[in-house]
Amino acid sequence: MGALAVTGLALATGLAEGDGPLALMLAPAAFGIAVIVAALALSRRGSLFGGAVREALSFARGGDLRLLGALAWWGFDLAVLATTFQALGGPPAAAVLVLAYFTGMVGNTIPLPGLAAGGAIGALIAFGAAPAVAVPAVLAYRATALWLPAVLGSVALAGMRRAAATGRVVPAAAAA
Repeated sequence: MGALAVTGLALATGLAEGDGPLALMLAPAAFGIAVIVAALALSRRGSLFGGAVREALSFARGGDLRLLGALAWWGFDLAVLATTFQALGGPPAAAVLVLAYFTGMVGNTIPLPGLAAGGAIGALIAFGAAPAVAVPAVLAYRATALWLPAVLGSVALAGMRRAAATGRVVPAAAAA
């Protein structure tokens, strides 16, 4: 939500490069800010989610270095998206790519087929990306970032199940 808020505001104010409709800059920014404000309001009340929000805030304030893993994951995932664009014709401005990526991530939380890719593609096209590049780039990104690990993970899972069924235990050092 912070990425949506910061990127949307940076695009709307001209601090970041990217041409597109002002509404598509401000709507994600407003949504991100609204979600953050709602979460903070919940943390102050005895609501159902208040305890979870307070615990998350406490964890974030603790400065645990493992939190950098989320930033690294998002950064490398965005790099895969930028790479697919580069392979097919060149990526849009960085802020536009970030806004489209996180718009797709929000769409990913809604259980409708194609919403994650569709949200990202729609945002990219609205910001001037050529549909002939945006559609295959996002679909190639989804295939690379989502389906390739799923196939490889399935192969690894099958091996783990065979090992478990035979009672064979692989030492952690040998597995690494």
